Amino acid sequence: MERAYGRTVEMGIDYAMTEIVHCKSESEIGVNRCKALCAETWMDRIITLSSAKVLMLFGSIAKEWFGNLVGEKLDRTGVRTEVTIGGSSRLVVWLPHPNARGERNLTSVLDDSDVSLIRRSLD
Repeated sequence: MERAYGRTVEMGIDYAMTEIVHCKSESEIGVNRCKALCAETWMDRIITLSSAKVLMLFGSIAKEWFGNLVGEKLDRTGVRTEVTIGGSSRLVVWLPHPNARGERNLTSVLDDSDVSLIRRSLD
């Protein structure tokens, strides 16, 4: 998260994290089967309660949830602007899962203009 902010951050103050599926799962067994129900049940409530100006999505499950929400398939990493989610306009960023092979962190995956846009949105 510090790469996004460009400074030292504190969880709970500067950012919060959530999962699409909240049930404990060893090796993600059952996640594919329940992800749609979990997202439908909880994600809108969670995001509506958040004052976040930026939503950072990590990994394919989050990417699929967001694609279903906005009605389009996301085919690459990047930044989407002016998306209304949970009753508020938010910047949405999709990045590979932290365990993904290859480049996966914000400053190596996105170009400088996208990183600058994210930082301006977080100020």
